[in-house]
Amino acid sequence: MNFHLLNFLLNKFLPFFIIAFLCFLKMGFNCFEPYVIMSMCFFTSHFHFKAGYALAFCEANSIPTVEK
Repeated sequence: MNFHLLNFLLNKFLPFFIIAFLCFLKMGFNCFEPYVIMSMCFFTSHFHFKAGYALAFCEANSIPTVEK
């Protein structure tokens, strides 16, 4: 059987469900911290590919980048 789609979906969405479950279980729905944590998770997941693309573009076009 082909489980590529299932693996992709679990790798993409399961960490968010686990983080949300743990945050809301420990802090509750009335605190603002779980909402901040989840919004930061969605923010980083939205922009991590764009940061990787920008680095690949700079490397492909010989644009100098800051190295640590």
